[in-house]
Amino acid sequence: MLLKHTLVALTVVGLQAVAPSQSPTLFMPGSSAITSTGAPLNFLVAGPWGAPYAIFVDIDGGPVDLFGERFYLGFSSSLTSPVTSVLSPIGHGTYSTTLPPFAGLAGLVIYGQAVTLDPSANNGMFRASNGASTACYSGTSQILEDFNSALPASYTGTFVQDVTGHVRGGAVTSRTVDTIDPQGVPFLQPIQSPLSPNGCREQIVYRATNIGATGEPELLTGIRWRVLGNPIADTFSQFTMRVGHTDVVPNYTIDPWSALPAYPNSGLSPTFADNEQAGAPPSVVFSGSYAIQPSQMMAGNYMPYPMTSTFEYDGQSSLLLDFRMPQSSALGWNGMAVNLMVQSSALPGTRVVAAGSAGQPVLPNQVATGVADNAMPEFQLEFARTTTFLQSPWRDSGSLAPDYDTAVVGKSLPTGTSVDVQFRGSNNMNGANPTVWSSDPSVADGRRYLQFKITFRANHLTGERPLVDTLVVPVL
Repeated sequence: MLLKHTLVALTVVGLQAVAPSQSPTLFMPGSSAITSTGAPLNFLVAGPWGAPYAIFVDIDGGPVDLFGERFYLGFSSSLTSPVTSVLSPIGHGTYSTTLPPFAGLAGLVIYGQAVTLDPSANNGMFRASNGASTACYSGTSQILEDFNSALPASYTGTFVQDVTGHVRGGAVTSRTVDTIDPQGVPFLQPIQSPLSPNGCREQIVYRATNIGATGEPELLTGIRWRVLGNPIADTFSQFTMRVGHTDVVPNYTIDPWSALPAYPNSGLSPTFADNEQAGAPPSVVFSGSYAIQPSQMMAGNYMPYPMTSTFEYDGQSSLLLDFRMPQSSALGWNGMAVNLMVQSSALPGTRVVAAGSAGQPVLPNQVATGVADNAMPEFQLEFARTTTFLQSPWRDSGSLAPDYDTAVVGKSLPTGTSVDVQFRGSNNMNGANPTVWSSDPSVADGRRYLQFKITFRANHLTGERPLVDTLVVPVL
């Protein structure tokens, strides 16, 4: 087992200052093949000669921010400092050890980071090196990527290499789109639904073109409706908003001869359930009290709907919004702006509404059907791109009939981020007739060439992005 040590306390008293422009660098082999005696580990620290240094290792890739430095270590109970010393006259410090064989050694990632003492550092104490890692594996050979140098153009994707020895997800980007279709004609009266005190259920569809989709997955992080007239303070005791994908793609083409819609049945069905994707009903993004405050109105007369969770939009499908408003004591005096997509007919359906009246309120969770029309509400939708990717070229296993084992991935995952790795195989160096993508490299067993794809998911609130340091696919 990796020995557990107490974190070594380093002192800066009496130590010679190091020039601020100098930083330590840590080198570790990307992988270590397990032998009968275990897995060898090697470390090399390069920095200013004579500087006191320490190497820290962990089995968790963090990150943790400490004294103004980012550590790619989790500071778990396995954290240890196997060596503290002074860099040699050529500015090097080395350490080697061997992890003895034990259950779980195969697939273990050892993360390392070094510090050199430096009173002139920003924190007045030390400078931290880059993070590095070694993946322990069992096999006769391997496919290894340690990302220690700039990747060639044959690696494609939206990743970045701005952290030494790592690949990182691309920066979070956001965009705001107003769902105003140029074909629509403004309707000059405010529309109450779904903000009805007598109960209402309303579904609205926006095609991918209406929301500026590019085919790239995004998070829907905000939904706002445009007030027609002056907003009035009001409170609804219960309001539920759901968002999902739908296969419905309304076609608003007008027949030039009849002036009627050419595809009247292409829109939403009056039956709410028919508009949902099979097995993937819209998910709740808010449920609770909704207070409308005039002070909340934003530029363009847009009023925000509350959201407590985001929705993962696939970047390709039509978007289905589902509002459910039970009967309440609210005033219901606010109305939104809509545009009529076809003036000669109510179809194809952009929305389906089941609205109650004072004498006959609607129970939104029970009503099954509504009335369809093509009044497209003027909404403002806010998206964040949090998903980026890296796709490798086809890598040669060197075997005519390889048996790929479980991949070992060294990574650093800030809170709210994740990494997904998939693989496929081919017998052709150009990737002809590939297998399907799978999280298990064994999908490519028997195929000489292997390709991997890393999907990075960032935290849209903090902007933090995950990193991958090492990827090893053992070949048995």
